[in-house]
Amino acid sequence: MAKENSSEFPKKLGKLIPQEFEDACLTLSTEDLKTRIVECEKHIVDISAAMIADEEYQQAKEKAKQFGAVYKENRKIEAAKIQYCLFVLEGRGAAIE
Repeated sequence: MAKENSSEFPKKLGKLIPQEFEDACLTLSTEDLKTRIVECEKHIVDISAAMIADEEYQQAKEKAKQFGAVYKENRKIEAAKIQYCLFVLEGRGAAIE
């Protein structure tokens, strides 16, 4: 993947930002831009607090965690088996590619 020019804002992030916001930022003073950053950080804190307070979201998150636990554990077991096989091969002096 080609590295984007550092003088350009990353396209992946640019797609998330409304054009009006971009235009407004270009006209703001340095101090106003810093104030805008603080406002956005406050919004992130508010969003995080809302997520924590959202009982339905928390229940769904816990349920997904429970359902995924079996798969996660089985993946760990299989990864450990691979590591053990590699350990045995290495102990035998076999080339590992």
